Amino acid sequence: MFSIKWNVLFMGLLLQAAGFAQSAIRPLQVGDTVPNLFIPKIINYPTATAHISDFRGKLLVLDFWSIYCVPCVEGLFRMDKLQRAFGDAIRILPVTDYGTAQQNQVFLENLRNRKTTKGLPSEVEDIQHAGGRVDLPSVVEDTLLKKYFPSSGYPHEVWIDKNGVVIGITDQDPVTWDNIAAILKGKKLHFTSHKLADGFQYRTPLFVHGNGGAGNVFLSRSMFTGYNDSINSIGFQRDTTPAFTRLFHANTSLQRLYALAYAWAYPSFQQAILYDRMDKRILVDEHKPLPYRNFPLTATPSDVYEEFKQHNLFCYELVLPPTFTLSQAYPMMIQDLDRFFRVNSKLETRQVHCLALVRTSAIDKIHTKGIDTLYKVSKNEQEIHFHGYELGSLVYWMNFSCAMPFAIDQTGYTLKADIDITLPNTGDLEALRRRLHEYDLDLVDKQCALPMLVLSVQ
Repeated sequence: MFSIKWNVLFMGLLLQAAGFAQSAIRPLQVGDTVPNLFIPKIINYPTATAHISDFRGKLLVLDFWSIYCVPCVEGLFRMDKLQRAFGDAIRILPVTDYGTAQQNQVFLENLRNRKTTKGLPSEVEDIQHAGGRVDLPSVVEDTLLKKYFPSSGYPHEVWIDKNGVVIGITDQDPVTWDNIAAILKGKKLHFTSHKLADGFQYRTPLFVHGNGGAGNVFLSRSMFTGYNDSINSIGFQRDTTPAFTRLFHANTSLQRLYALAYAWAYPSFQQAILYDRMDKRILVDEHKPLPYRNFPLTATPSDVYEEFKQHNLFCYELVLPPTFTLSQAYPMMIQDLDRFFRVNSKLETRQVHCLALVRTSAIDKIHTKGIDTLYKVSKNEQEIHFHGYELGSLVYWMNFSCAMPFAIDQTGYTLKADIDITLPNTGDLEALRRRLHEYDLDLVDKQCALPMLVLSVQ
């Protein structure tokens, strides 16, 4: 009896000590050594558990992500390429506290197999359908790492050197081939650490209950701010709850704010403008150019990009009573944009220069062999492979990646096709035409009447 009582007492003290240790966790900063933390659940990895010490001797990048975070999911493809490029010299380790291990396993498998997971935002479904290789492991059901490295949002990156010392806490932008190569060569990089607002919640209105800062009670509001480095992402959130209807866009360019507002206000225009990375469906009065630049399309030095963010990115929030719908909110957002930036915007059909994809013979040189479907675009976007897809996928790539006029499909070809194209650069129209000629296809100049987003400074 005496032994049993002491055993019970001893176990109670152990549990108390464990609880105290959890509550006493101090978030780690740059320069701190990471303790040998135990990772109880990890998927797509040789073992089901791991310790931080398992990764000593190599550069470790913890990539905090969520299946509902569009930039996170997009970033997984780039992270996977970096992992394969540097091999055993590094370990990029995604970490998520969202959902169960099984849910995340299914999501990553669907990502690899280009299958759609129902219930996710449409942007994530589009990324899944486009596909790509993601073979990275992931820590799942995390309860510990997030306490040592708290963040206001995702994606959130923690750099740990081969000796287990934190050397950087950043967003996703600095995770590049050049920076990783420099660290592996022994160079010390000076990352700009996040200025994070602890506990920032995307699904909670800005400034309510101290979310992102102090605020006042309100019934409705619209708000613009400049670039906010306490919000750890570029993205948006749309909410309809019993308490409010809300739009929130974080650290976004003026052009993308307009594109997103018009895409959701006018569903028929959505596909044309939502992924218009090169602004081919946006017309700006050349005599009165916009005072702010859009996101750069090519690799930009970190200091230049930092200056760009400070001068050209904005946050916008609109909170309305719950009696308003999202379809009513987006026209209000357009009005706010016009007023704040002193711009006249409208959706108007214009005659514009286009390139029409046409067939040059009745010989079918593109019909799919039907072996495997393949949708692959190289990192520099100069090499593409479409097997078992409609020609619309090729036209989409032209409009998304190629510096040339807007392309339309006038082939009348409705079957699945196989096409492989390699270009010296994505702006070489003549090289693209030569490759298309091999398939008895061509791009011809046309004047097309297209709905365009027209912007003119007041």
